[in-house]
Amino acid sequence: MSTATTVIITNLAFITAQLNRSLALIILIFGTIGNLINILVFSRRSLRKQPCSIYFLGASIASLFALYSGLLSRLLSGYNLDISIYNDSICKLRFFTAYWCLTVLAWFLVFASIDRYLGTSRLAYRRNFSHRYVAYRVVSIASLLSFLAYISVFFCFNTNSFLLSRQCYSQGIICPFVTDIEFLILYSLLPTIIMTIFGSLTVRNVKQLGRHIAPATSNIIAANNRQLRRQKKIQLVPMLLTQIVLFLLFTVPVAVSKLYTSLTNLLNYEKTNEQVARETFSYNVTVLITYLNCSVSFYVYALTGHLFRNELKKTAQKLIDKNYTSRTTT
Repeated sequence: MSTATTVIITNLAFITAQLNRSLALIILIFGTIGNLINILVFSRRSLRKQPCSIYFLGASIASLFALYSGLLSRLLSGYNLDISIYNDSICKLRFFTAYWCLTVLAWFLVFASIDRYLGTSRLAYRRNFSHRYVAYRVVSIASLLSFLAYISVFFCFNTNSFLLSRQCYSQGIICPFVTDIEFLILYSLLPTIIMTIFGSLTVRNVKQLGRHIAPATSNIIAANNRQLRRQKKIQLVPMLLTQIVLFLLFTVPVAVSKLYTSLTNLLNYEKTNEQVARETFSYNVTVLITYLNCSVSFYVYALTGHLFRNELKKTAQKLIDKNYTSRTTT
């Protein structure tokens, strides 16, 4: 191996370590704060009546677990403190939890996009499917199926002390290909396609609702109540659409990287040490990018959701009042 190649490999490893120390820490801090606030806001009784809010709540919980199962180990690896590279059980549990939570996050956004499509439909029988009891069942079933989908991680992932990098990894040739393709399809490919389709259909529904003129009715109060409920459903649409766009931007790079690596490994494509180093660096960067999906939701909701901002203010006021009351009574 030439001196130039050695320098390139060393520099890429150094940059990766610095990114794991700095960028991973920033994502982890902002993601923790944002998801905790999301959980407080979406747990409010007024929002729990909205099925879309239930999916947002589930996505925030999944994001929090994904950050601490997947991203935290990358942060620790920047300081050579990642114990998952030495312990088989932690290695398996780390990847299983990260894959599971990231996939659940993606599918909760999928179901939120389907729910907004149903909730904004002018057809009553479609709107009937936009219900919180349906959302609770869907969340439970999706979580269970995603859990079962990644059982293979416990058989494929192990530690290897002879490797200088990525010591907790999927062994052999078939296992990496199966787990990577499975993650690619369940986390990236299918959710992206379905979210794009239903996001477009939701936009069409909202435009139709804007042009729709309510028919004359003798029950003005009932008509107004229906209009208010419909407006509340529409207010969640900008939050969801922005989240979908960001999901696509943050997910496509890691999907492309995983697909390339899986195919070249399966075909036994010979690579130089420099190629391996560049691919590893590219993969590490795209993984950090995909974890932005777990950290930006609160800031997206706060910027694009009028309803969310109102509920956020109420939550903050409730916490302030509760703190004031506890101080005055002690």
